[in-house]
Amino acid sequence: MLLMASRLLLAACAATTDCLHGKIPNGIILLGYLLGISYRIMGALDVGWGVLILRMLWPILALFPVFLIRGMGAGDLKLFSLLSLYSEFEVMLYLMGIALTLSATGALVRMVRRKELGLRLWNLKNYAVDCLLNGSISPYKSIGSEGSTIHMGIYILLACFLVSIWEVRG
Repeated sequence: MLLMASRLLLAACAATTDCLHGKIPNGIILLGYLLGISYRIMGALDVGWGVLILRMLWPILALFPVFLIRGMGAGDLKLFSLLSLYSEFEVMLYLMGIALTLSATGALVRMVRRKELGLRLWNLKNYAVDCLLNGSISPYKSIGSEGSTIHMGIYILLACFLVSIWEVRG
């Protein structure tokens, strides 16, 4: 329960700063890592040091290609890494899947409401063709209206709530 509460609190702090300031500060990430390491030292996090390090690394490795094409920010990537410290592998897979699905749905709804879906799909098709013709992946250049940044922190928080409910229900 302590780990779940810590995960929710850290996700709430990250989501708040993401929505208010457009980024997730490294201070929150560092504080979360230090808290997780202290839990490990005190015995509240009952895993070996190797498992602890793997928990922090695998979300970064799994989502790094998405980051490279600017599909998510570095703060989102670090937040997934941090939350993985407090979660079993299966739980984290669900959390990441739910968060990515919610953020993609939110982006789709926003594009439809702004009547930009066709324009953005055309841009995505051109990007894919350019990558195939050049034989390399370059950062994706978004087009459309201003304020098109998706603040993934809020979707990660929602996913944390949903996963926590699932964990409590067993």
